[in-house]
Amino acid sequence: MTSYQRLGPCLSLLLLHAVLLLLVSADDEELGEAMNFKINPLSEEEQFSGSLPEQFTCDACKVVVYQLGLSMDKVKPKSRTALAGKHAVQEQAALLAEALELACSTATYSEYGVKEFTETGEKALHGPGVDKEGVGVIQGGGLWASRMKSRCASLVEELEEEGIAERWRQGSLSKLCAEDCGESKRPTPRPRKRSRPAPTPTPREKETKSATVEKKEKTGLEELPPPRLTGNMHAVKPVDRQSFAEFVKVSKKNKFRFVLFYDATDMSIRTNTIVELAARQLEKANEKDIRRVSVARFDSRAGDTYGFSLKSLPKMMFWRYGYKNPKVFNGQMDGPDAVVDWIRNEIKEIYMKDDPDKFPRIEAGHGEL
Repeated sequence: MTSYQRLGPCLSLLLLHAVLLLLVSADDEELGEAMNFKINPLSEEEQFSGSLPEQFTCDACKVVVYQLGLSMDKVKPKSRTALAGKHAVQEQAALLAEALELACSTATYSEYGVKEFTETGEKALHGPGVDKEGVGVIQGGGLWASRMKSRCASLVEELEEEGIAERWRQGSLSKLCAEDCGESKRPTPRPRKRSRPAPTPTPREKETKSATVEKKEKTGLEELPPPRLTGNMHAVKPVDRQSFAEFVKVSKKNKFRFVLFYDATDMSIRTNTIVELAARQLEKANEKDIRRVSVARFDSRAGDTYGFSLKSLPKMMFWRYGYKNPKVFNGQMDGPDAVVDWIRNEIKEIYMKDDPDKFPRIEAGHGEL
């Protein structure tokens, strides 16, 4: 036996090992960095807001339309003219109401959540009707079911049962999402005029600008998108010494005012965010008195509290028509829902029913606490 023949098996093993190493190396190059299967922290709005965050309104509408379509597929509603007699009309109306009630129930949306795509970091709703392809991490639970339930209820309230049925018959349910998904026609923007390039700043100008940026403190509102309903930058109105007295004037038509006094602490930054999200919920409330509650914020970072004796900040106060003094917010600060619930309870259950000795009924105004 030659030396080559004796080494044959060993050489074969060495060659096989080398091939395996090359394959593993190639796989590593294709995969790149190890995948991260942890979802990035959700924003304050994504966690606490009872309303749908702006970036999810399109997906949520598609989910609701999908579920409405399923409910209509089961009932297969006919037009009233195609129904034989009053009894058939009433029977179909009952079936429609039952189907839409189920379509707009929390249980229907319990399996939905947020999916964060591994490659892009983009977040989208995940579940039947909006299951986008791609590797990602899914996070369910939270307020998503109640948010989509509310979106469904608002659509049904707007169109009513027969309106939903008619759109199903026409095959146009999906068009309900045109506005939420940015598909409605918009005017073509005019081309911008080319402007001259700005002159290069001097080193001293750069230093001054940098110092100005560093002095600008956070308020908690920088990350929030503008509210959809009003188009204003924020739902909470900023007031100062000049505009404060006018803002807190209450009347029979506008009975309630809510004001946040805040400083530069982390707690104030978080409270600013919560109150902004609560104000957006108030704008969408079904009850007129609650929808008309105006919310403002007063910048007390320099120590000015408009004469009120506030031992600590942030502090929130509630002006009510028919009372001499405002009432200090004494509810939970778990999120915007807690603030809205406190205001709703004050208006529905406590307004003009509390102790007149503790809360004198004279005229709205401001005073020492």
